[in-house]
Amino acid sequence: MRNLKYIFFLLPFLSYSQITIDYTANKINNSRKIFLSIKITNESGEKYAIPIDTTGFRVYYRDESYSNFFFGGADRGLGLTVLFSNKGEYQNGQSGGGYINEENFDKQSISNQSDSYHRQLEKWKTKYNIKVDSIAEKNKYFFESIILLNPRQAIEFKTELDPNLFNQDENLILFNTYYLQPEKQYLFSLYHCIDAKSYQVLTHRQKKELYGYRLFSGNIKSQEIQYSFTEGKTNETIK
Repeated sequence: MRNLKYIFFLLPFLSYSQITIDYTANKINNSRKIFLSIKITNESGEKYAIPIDTTGFRVYYRDESYSNFFFGGADRGLGLTVLFSNKGEYQNGQSGGGYINEENFDKQSISNQSDSYHRQLEKWKTKYNIKVDSIAEKNKYFFESIILLNPRQAIEFKTELDPNLFNQDENLILFNTYYLQPEKQYLFSLYHCIDAKSYQVLTHRQKKELYGYRLFSGNIKSQEIQYSFTEGKTNETIK
């Protein structure tokens, strides 16, 4: 298992006041990337457990329910959702496939990683008495993403985001992207939503391990900043 002093209430998203998201953003020179320092704060007097994948971001899909979360390939279903809006409309993200970087592609290393993953999964299934691989994978991803927050406690993590190419693996086989239009001004923010039904994936033993913590369900939205870029140039604006 692993501050938002100002929250903007913008439809269609509502904010949940007990847990907040705050961040600082800085442009990386000669790059489309943004360097983000993200803080998650428990503003309440209660202990909370909240699933957040800090290894990547969730992509916004207009018609996708947050009771579902994906965790295979490039998708980070429990990551913070990246939002870009223009004139009140949120931009849909995309999932894509690219090419194999043959220069760095190591078949033996990939094979070893796969073997290690399956050994870990078998141990997980035994530990939590889960019979089916697909259920164990989803359970493992969810439980290992849970962050425990004591009252008034905050956790902070740092990451980079290139809106045109993120969540990619080293061989660029799978990735996520936002097709932002050059010269347009966007509002950038982070959003997180956990449906109460998501916790149904946990086993009875895991729920006992979380005893004393309130299981977070609801919506959180950060502040917004302006973001723009010029295609083929480094001309991002972050305010």
